[in-house]
Amino acid sequence: MLEQKWDKEIVEMYGMNKNMKTMVWGAFWDNGRSNLYIIDRDFESKKHGYSANSYLEVLEVELTLIWDPGY
Repeated sequence: MLEQKWDKEIVEMYGMNKNMKTMVWGAFWDNGRSNLYIIDRDFESKKHGYSANSYLEVLEVELTLIWDPGY
């Protein structure tokens, strides 16, 4: 039986080439973990790569979900 995580209807396939790069963000701590976030490229940056704006977007989305001020 094929596991659902490998189901072709769920997995998004990308073209295969040597120049393909994906940056992800994740956090973990003693009693939990965040979602794995695929960082979007900043097409306004010099080489259309990743920039501080890309990282700030991750923090705005994901950190608010896991931040506990009392922790």
